[in-house]
Amino acid sequence: MIKTFRTELYAITLLLFISCNDGIQLEPETYRNPIISGFAPDPSICRVGDDFYLINSTFEYFPGIPVYHSRDLVNWELIANALHDINQNIAMDS
Repeated sequence: MIKTFRTELYAITLLLFISCNDGIQLEPETYRNPIISGFAPDPSICRVGDDFYLINSTFEYFPGIPVYHSRDLVNWELIANALHDINQNIAMDS
């Protein structure tokens, strides 16, 4: 009796695992480095909900400190620059 019950339980469990598999194999997404073109030292990423924001420290070039946006960490769009003028950078003060 116990052996029959155990066999039936294994069979039902196996059927559940098989029926839950829809057979679709998702291809992994690929990307190539660099994900951002140009010079992007010291990147920092911040997540806000489903959105990701990336900034990097381009203090020598203006406009400086570009701000990028992405939803998938692969495709980035430049949305703003934090510094537009050399006078905004207090590190450059003499």
